[in-house]
Amino acid sequence: MAGLLFLGGLFTFAGTWAVVTAWWSWHKSRESATWPTVEGRVVETQVHRCDDSEGPFFCPQVRYAYLVMGRTYTGEQISFSMPPEFTSHEGAKAFLDRYPVGSKVTVFYNPNDPAEAVLSRDASGMVLYFILGLIFLPGGLMMLAYGLLSPAS
Repeated sequence: MAGLLFLGGLFTFAGTWAVVTAWWSWHKSRESATWPTVEGRVVETQVHRCDDSEGPFFCPQVRYAYLVMGRTYTGEQISFSMPPEFTSHEGAKAFLDRYPVGSKVTVFYNPNDPAEAVLSRDASGMVLYFILGLIFLPGGLMMLAYGLLSPAS
């Protein structure tokens, strides 16, 4: 029973995290539809190697600068979807080809907090997280309920 409770708790946590993360991204994407834009410049790009239990993957990073009301800000968030990850350094580098250092970019910024900005308002990549969350969350809750309400065998 302890294993079922642990697994149920894990599924419940993962499902909740996925639904909340997807909802937040969708909400920010919708909110940003009214954000003003400003021209920015890409100041740095790099690829980070990240390792986890499944092996290495590569994360492209774009840093851009933009000016709002006489103050310079820097941003790194590309969109409201999860940051892109690639299985090869070349894939991550190819992604960065869209953002050459020194190039102009359109920056969407939050007028209430100009430090919050993105290059794309898109959050479409979060649909999968939402769907997975809707599968994991009730599945985890059912495992927890079964584990807690079943008589010990």
